[in-house]
Amino acid sequence: MILFYLAELLLMPVIMAGLGFLWKNHAPRTINSFYGYRTKRSMKSPAAWEFAHRYAGRAWLYASLPAAAIPLTVLYLYRNAGKDAMAFAAIGGMVVQLALLLLAIPLTERQLKRQFDQYGRKRNPQD
Repeated sequence: MILFYLAELLLMPVIMAGLGFLWKNHAPRTINSFYGYRTKRSMKSPAAWEFAHRYAGRAWLYASLPAAAIPLTVLYLYRNAGKDAMAFAAIGGMVVQLALLLLAIPLTERQLKRQFDQYGRKRNPQD
């Protein structure tokens, strides 16, 4: 049973690290509504699209380590507990991972707002 929880808890950090590495270095080529970091602000211009992917990719890449370490530590601490306690620890770990995954959105949006105007044009440094 612990192997199932281990695989379950490593799935999201592996995806975060993989997409983080990919987006940090190579954003999707065209702005689309199918794949990528898709928000109104990020889709305003190609420059905003590229910036959003680099920033969100870096955030996910850095968040993937604690997203794996925190739940695995909790699971390790509950390894000798009953099935219910381990399931609770695994669910708690997934909540932590989801919070780290979603934290990239407001951080990226804040940086997009600082770097680009409402039309997706790069702001001047003196503005």
